[in-house]
Amino acid sequence: MLGELTEVQAFDLQLDALRQERGNTPQELNDLKAKRDQLQAQLERKLQEVDDLRRKVSANELELKAMSERKRSASDSAMRAGSAKEASQFQNQELQFATRVQELEEDTLPLMESHETATAFLAGEFIRWLGEQEETTPWFAHVSFISPHPPFSVPEPYNTMYGASDLTPVVRSEEERRDPHPVYREFMKHRVSNTFSRNEVREEVVPVYMGLIKQIDDQLGVLFRYMEQSGLMQDT
Repeated sequence: MLGELTEVQAFDLQLDALRQERGNTPQELNDLKAKRDQLQAQLERKLQEVDDLRRKVSANELELKAMSERKRSASDSAMRAGSAKEASQFQNQELQFATRVQELEEDTLPLMESHETATAFLAGEFIRWLGEQEETTPWFAHVSFISPHPPFSVPEPYNTMYGASDLTPVVRSEEERRDPHPVYREFMKHRVSNTFSRNEVREEVVPVYMGLIKQIDDQLGVLFRYMEQSGLMQDT
């Protein structure tokens, strides 16, 4: 009888110890919870930054679309003008709209690239969107990469992949400058056209342009690998 009582007391002591241990959270678990909360807060801040970024980009894209349409309309009107004076007026409007379009493009892409490059941003957002789709629900997506496009800026290693030696010779003729169409004549006077007609500019910018293309190729590879690994490539 005494032995059985001793066993019961020992069992009670073990039970009390287990209850106490259950109530004590290990320090490692507390550290992990704190780390999780910190990461969650960082994620929420990053998501807010992305949302703000998207709103800015969307606003710029709306104005960019409107300016592009007005530029196209002015170009069409210049082509149909009944007099040289009227054509010149529309050409001036077209150049004004073209300048604003360029300003918007130069302003919009850095906004996207402040998060990451526009190319990687689009590929990543599409992969994220794909992950949210139901497996049994058909989907359609128009994924339009902006690059290669001004501003001509690409991160390493793409900025040094190509050089002037990779370029093909330019085909030029002075006949292009003789009695050109009024619209073409005005564009030849434009500062961007004059800048890109210089060999030193071309040898600097075109290799970067080629790097932008290579970055798109690589990001498409990331996208295709995701689709293959997730089984989407077989029925897409």
